[in-house]
Amino acid sequence: MFLLNSAPQITPANNSSFRLQITLIAISAVLLLSQPYLALASSNIVTYKDMSFEVEASLTNGAIKSIKVDPDFKTIIIAVETSGTEVGELRINLPRNLIDAKSGTSDVDFIVVVGNTEVEGEEITKSDTLRELKISVPSGIKSIEIVGTSIVPEFPTSILFMVAIIMGIFIVLRSMIVKKPLSF
Repeated sequence: MFLLNSAPQITPANNSSFRLQITLIAISAVLLLSQPYLALASSNIVTYKDMSFEVEASLTNGAIKSIKVDPDFKTIIIAVETSGTEVGELRINLPRNLIDAKSGTSDVDFIVVVGNTEVEGEEITKSDTLRELKISVPSGIKSIEIVGTSIVPEFPTSILFMVAIIMGIFIVLRSMIVKKPLSF
């Protein structure tokens, strides 16, 4: 007589695989539960004139609605919608070619205005291409302004370089046509 056993047999090979799966599930659950306000950074495309910049940002107590450039005041304006009653945190990566804060060649702090109140923004990391800020955001806030010392160059340096080259070619060609030596 045959006994049919439909349950799979646990062997050392699939037992260790099962333990690994359970361990990974447990670690994932612990990580998710230990971060109640976990916010995933979203990539926002900020446009100014014909230029686009990728700005990664996350807000733990709400949503980022838009990010705009105010070149007259060297400011980035972030429209937000907060929820709940908790104080949240905005983390934002600011590309240096979009906005920067410098005195000479040294970095200085950005001026940060949350609602109508100037606050301290904490610089988390910085590199040659970006600066990451962490800013506390109370509930009920609608806008955050980050003020720097320079913002989107009006004329990119590559255009200025090309103009200089074209001018040089023009001067050389003119002197060849007129057959008059260049004098400086």
